[in-house]
Amino acid sequence: TYDPPVLAATTWYRRRASSGVCADGYSNVIEITVDQAVNAGTIGNAQTICSGDDPAALTNVASASGGDGSTYTYQWESSTTGAGGPFSDIGGATAATYDPPALANTTWYRRRASSGVCSDAWSNVIEITVDQPVNGGTIGNAQTVCATVDDPSALTNVASASGGDGSTYAYQWESSTAGVGGPFSDIAGATAATYDPPALTQTTWYRRRASSGVCARLPFAVLMPKRDNNSRPSCSPKGPLPPATSAPAGTRAAFLLTARCDRCCSLVLW
Repeated sequence: TYDPPVLAATTWYRRRASSGVCADGYSNVIEITVDQAVNAGTIGNAQTICSGDDPAALTNVASASGGDGSTYTYQWESSTTGAGGPFSDIGGATAATYDPPALANTTWYRRRASSGVCSDAWSNVIEITVDQPVNGGTIGNAQTVCATVDDPSALTNVASASGGDGSTYAYQWESSTAGVGGPFSDIAGATAATYDPPALTQTTWYRRRASSGVCARLPFAVLMPKRDNNSRPSCSPKGPLPPATSAPAGTRAAFLLTARCDRCCSLVLW
């Protein structure tokens, strides 16, 4: 008998027998096939999608090698915990590529390769990042101001945006003078979490658009009303109001100035 050492390559053995003066004889030949360590190959197509979207198929960048050199079996695995697993087999996913279903959460994938008698091997890990729908947050401080005269106080950030990629958020404030349903237009340079509007000449609605990751951007609106210029202001001057036609030149102007100081509208009907 013979106990071969550790082998790195397929090797053939035979036994020679000698006896007396006749020529040596040889046994049959025995092959010890040496499979190589399995290389699982490489998979690709890491991507970022929005929750509920159907990702593109994961690709076979490089096929498995090693093993018996001819026959390879694949098994795809997934994890929602992280690149380090734990991973679980995906039923029926035994091709060189894999097309994941719609995903609700970030998922990691790898491919296991089997061939011959050597241990299975695993490919690199591919992450499909799943962004959540963007929540635009909440803005506040609806108020009533006097046309042209008053400078509205800043609109506040009641609740910051959330969802998206979970870390980075971009804001864009928009305004409309048509109504709460818009249309809305971007306000140049208004990209902070809060916004301080200028003095207004008409009722204006504001909303803040939030962007993060690949999901759709969602706006939240707030109404910014004004006092009607054609109504009598809530303040009144001291003493009776003189008729407009007979008032001294400075009287009307003085009342208008007083009215403005009292936060009344600039157009006062007597």
